[in-house]
Amino acid sequence: PACALKTRTWSGPGDQGVIGWSVLPICNSQASDNCIEKFEIAYDGANFASAKFLRTLAGGLSIPSDPTFDYIGGGTTSIWDDSTLSNSKKQSYMTNFIYSSFFDPTIKKFTVGNISLSIVPVREVLGDYKAPVMDKNLPANNRISFGPRGSVWSEDGVMGVATDFPSASKFRLTVRSTNQVTGWFKARLKDPSIDIQKFSQSNNKVVIEGEPVSVPTFVYTKFKSEFTPKENKWWQNNGQSNSTTGAGADQQDIFEYLDYFRPLVNDRAAGFNTLWTVNSTNWGNQNKCLMDSSRVVGIVSTNAMGFNGNSPSYKDGTLNYQVAGMHYMPDGKSLVEGTYDLLIRSDAARCLYGFSNAPIQASISVTGEADQKVATTAMTEGNGWIKLSAYGFTFSDPTISVKLSQAKVQANALVKKNVTITCIKGKISKKVSGISPKCPSGYKKR
Repeated sequence: PACALKTRTWSGPGDQGVIGWSVLPICNSQASDNCIEKFEIAYDGANFASAKFLRTLAGGLSIPSDPTFDYIGGGTTSIWDDSTLSNSKKQSYMTNFIYSSFFDPTIKKFTVGNISLSIVPVREVLGDYKAPVMDKNLPANNRISFGPRGSVWSEDGVMGVATDFPSASKFRLTVRSTNQVTGWFKARLKDPSIDIQKFSQSNNKVVIEGEPVSVPTFVYTKFKSEFTPKENKWWQNNGQSNSTTGAGADQQDIFEYLDYFRPLVNDRAAGFNTLWTVNSTNWGNQNKCLMDSSRVVGIVSTNAMGFNGNSPSYKDGTLNYQVAGMHYMPDGKSLVEGTYDLLIRSDAARCLYGFSNAPIQASISVTGEADQKVATTAMTEGNGWIKLSAYGFTFSDPTISVKLSQAKVQANALVKKNVTITCIKGKISKKVSGISPKCPSGYKKR
């Protein structure tokens, strides 16, 4: 009844709408919208090749579309493997293409607010496992069982467990995605690229590729009875475990969170997860060049434990982006090395700086560390995008700054002036004028 949108009434301060997540399917026709068109893999520097689509998960929670409320509908995640590749690693993958939607009772429609894309390498484990189920006889907040803990998916009798990506691997997803979600995206990718073309009235065809990144984690264990007031601020009872949940990697208080725990874990990472994810961000940006509601403007990607989750800020001629993490690897000696990639529309960057269409140069600096390792930086421009990267910098709380520049063109160099020369033939002389004048046949320049 809580989700019977045609009959229910809305009242009370907490009764504000419905949030829904739609897991989108594989495209089943050339005209399908809101779907995954292609998943491609490249190992060890080889060319991309299409992965083999195996199935969508059996069972689970599927809700059909409802055009009455502009609800797109949702199904279950897609499972693939690399058996079509000549250099197969015998690896399976799950892909997720997810919309987060909100039903607004005032307009009685769903609107898509967020987009999430992910690729996860998995292995299957047999056992007494169950697919997610919904029991309508239970209270609304407790009626869903999501399957076994530690799994990334489950069916009856089998579950999927996340593994690390194969080394030297690169992945490409092609999706047909709503054009409602614009602005900036945040990602866990290295060396990303993007192409966006109009597909239909409501969808763009989006092609995103990149390498997975290795993201550090940290662990700190302490009795709940000994928590400080600050630790209690971050603690929650998660039902199955008592643990701090704190700030998300892209949340505004992540820097305070990591600074607090850094000395408690000796500024040391506990391990790493390899990730390939892309997510939209709703964080605002007041700069008109960086926040265009009509299109995707840029993508920021990093392997940092914490990052500011928005587009870079623009101040005093530089684009600044803050990242954070533990300084050392688990051995307490080796340095954790960071990656940062920024993709920004060429015309948005030119708008920001007032540049012409002439080539742009960039200087990229990483500041904020006493023993800062010099980063490898690069810039390229093509297909309407500027791509900037910095690799190999160290943490704890560095700021990555990008300053773009353009050679000044002399004002008079743009105006081509007429030139006059004198040409002679015996005793006869002629004056010839033009941008690049030449003497007539038989005449010589004097």
